[in-house]
Amino acid sequence: MNNNITLNTSMRNNLLSLRNISKQMDKTQLILATGKKVNSAIDNASAYYQARSLTNRAADLTALLDAMEQGIQTIEAATQGLTSGAEFLEQASAVVNEAMTVAVPEKEWFEAQDGVAAVVSNWQELKAAVNSGVKGDIVIYGNIKCEEAFTLKDGQNLVGVGFYGVRDSDTDKFSQLNFDLAATDDTYAINTAGDGITIADLSIKSVMSKKSSVLDFTSTENHKLHNVDLFMDVSNLENYQYNYSQARGIYRGSNISISGKNYIYDGELLQNKKVMTFGLSETSINLYGELNICVNQQYGRGISISTIKTYGNSKLNISSFDRAIESCNSHFNDDSLISLYARNDVVIYGNSNFNDNCKVNFLGKNIFTSSGETYKCYVYINSSDAFLNFKGTNLFYNGKGNYINLSSKINSKISFNGKQYKSNKDIVNSSVNANNLPDGFVSTSYVVTEVVNAQWLNEFNKNRSFSYEGNRLLINKKKEYDRILYEYDLLIKDSSYQGINLLKGGNLEVTFNESRSNKYSIAGVLADSMSLGLETRDLEDVSSVKKSLEEITKAVNSIRSFQEELGNHYSIIQTRINFTEALTDVLETGADNLTLADMNEASAEYLTLQTRQQLAINSLSLASQSASSILSLF
Repeated sequence: MNNNITLNTSMRNNLLSLRNISKQMDKTQLILATGKKVNSAIDNASAYYQARSLTNRAADLTALLDAMEQGIQTIEAATQGLTSGAEFLEQASAVVNEAMTVAVPEKEWFEAQDGVAAVVSNWQELKAAVNSGVKGDIVIYGNIKCEEAFTLKDGQNLVGVGFYGVRDSDTDKFSQLNFDLAATDDTYAINTAGDGITIADLSIKSVMSKKSSVLDFTSTENHKLHNVDLFMDVSNLENYQYNYSQARGIYRGSNISISGKNYIYDGELLQNKKVMTFGLSETSINLYGELNICVNQQYGRGISISTIKTYGNSKLNISSFDRAIESCNSHFNDDSLISLYARNDVVIYGNSNFNDNCKVNFLGKNIFTSSGETYKCYVYINSSDAFLNFKGTNLFYNGKGNYINLSSKINSKISFNGKQYKSNKDIVNSSVNANNLPDGFVSTSYVVTEVVNAQWLNEFNKNRSFSYEGNRLLINKKKEYDRILYEYDLLIKDSSYQGINLLKGGNLEVTFNESRSNKYSIAGVLADSMSLGLETRDLEDVSSVKKSLEEITKAVNSIRSFQEELGNHYSIIQTRINFTEALTDVLETGADNLTLADMNEASAEYLTLQTRQQLAINSLSLASQSASSILSLF
């Protein structure tokens, strides 16, 4: 039995109209909610897929923008590194320019000076100058390894650059001579064949052989030494035998004037070897400056068989293993300052004259030592204002022949182990030690504070360098220069971004399109100091300083060139970023044009549909009323 209710045609048409209006309202509500007229392929397949393609491309380009922006930051990091690095190099340039003011001039500068016969920087040049016999100053420029000994002729002087006032000659020497006599039969490194030769502002080192000397003045005289360092390398010598295995710093010569600051040194004490070394031997010297002698070997003797005269506030400092002064005729005058140290005998044999307010500090086991009547030790104190301070076990040892004469100068102060001698009397044929003081010695607190302590000479080899290390100011400038370049290299190393350092040879690749067919590559550079060519760092002379300045100038130009290249890369990538951003907007706008709805139109449509819906409901109501009129029949 069919229970369906049959509606008339009018009612069915009204219901169908309401259904269509409802669907249209749902669609319009979706448009109003999303703002799009195409929300799926059902709405408009062509527009939907076109818009989706444009949107996907825009999304891909937006992802590439992030990578481009990171590339820009990598370039920014490198650019900042170069900018700050340039400041470091400007600072380094300032330091090198300061070094220029104290650096040793080039050889040509010395050649133009009055009195210069030759300027030599290698053995061949030195040998040719000496053999030529040309008179004048032979200037030693730098460090020269001499292949053999040589003899200076009459009128030839051997000087370093300090002789012309361009170096701090009181510190390490720029000018050096190095000899190796070990494999030769040479008995000297430098000899003289004329009088009145000057040797000044030089550091001379010699490996000694058998019985040899660094400077041998033979029978010549009236030479001048000024600011000279002599180093005797005696490590190859055999154990001492008479007339064999002896090394001398200065040998023979008379009336040698010594000024400035001078050093003679024989190296550290050799273990299990006995070598006889002399600072000066068989020499007559007049000291006007400072002479420092340190002879450490077991038979080391400071000055032997010589005449010593000191003048004008000069200083004589001797540190020796065996004897400080041996068989010498010494005259200490004119406020000179004498400091002698020996492990055994300080002064043995000979005459010691103390005059004119000289100040003396002697330290050793035995101060004055004689050996019987033949080898006597005479002490003459000829000044009323001399200061003599002695410290040791014995003031006079092996007393036969010892003699001290105060010459009626009762105001002179003689202190032995803290006890002062005030008596005007001679000490003859007696030994005086700490337990056997002669009459007139009394306890006193007197100390010769004006006199330096001779013990410093034991540290001589630690405080004095015989290899050139440069002027102190230049050493400091070199340290400053090295430190600046070190910090520069650290800055370049730190100029990386996300693991890429364009200043350490790193490469950067930036993709410009979504298909990755357009890639922009940036090759990094090596911008560290050595790669820029900053190799000259010794700053010893004008040539090296000029070279450093040239290297810095090239390095700065290279940095500027790098900056220009990075600027070009930056501009290119930034232009592509701007283009990509604009293209992304175009793509997104195109997609929107295909899918976005006119909200005013959609609102009007929705309002119209609402009206139509209301009219349809009213029409349906009217239609239903015609059916309900039948009820009135009942």
